[in-house]
This record gives sequence, structure tokens and C-alpha cells, in this order.
Amino acid sequence: MLDLQGRRKSVRKSSIRARVDKFGWQANSSVIFIALGLIFILTIYLVLNDRKILKRESALSQNIKS
Repeated sequence: MLDLQGRRKSVRKSSIRARVDKFGWQANSSVIFIALGLIFILTIYLVLNDRKILKRESALSQNIKS
């Protein structure tokens, strides 16, 4: 890096920032994949639950008609 006068500045990273830079992308991608997995599981649950509710409603409407 250069400062305003064109001289080189020494960039010294803290140990926490160095770890974030080293593992930041991996941690970020794992969070994304975990979130996608949870969304997928939740979607399957909601679809199955919705089908169960629709079956229950159709059974109720059949009972009311007869």
C-alpha cells in the first residue's frame, strides 16, 4: 500500500483479522449452505403440512354435504 506521498506503508494485520481473512470465505459459504438446507427442509415440511390441511378440509366438506 502507498500513502498519500507515494511511500510504502507497512500493513500489519491483527491475529483476528488474519483469521477472518483466512477462513472468512469458508465460514461465509458454510453459513449459506446451512441456510439453504434449512430452507429446503422447511419448504418440504410446509408442502406436506399444506397437503394434510387440504385433505382434512376436503374430508370436512364431504361430511357437511352428506
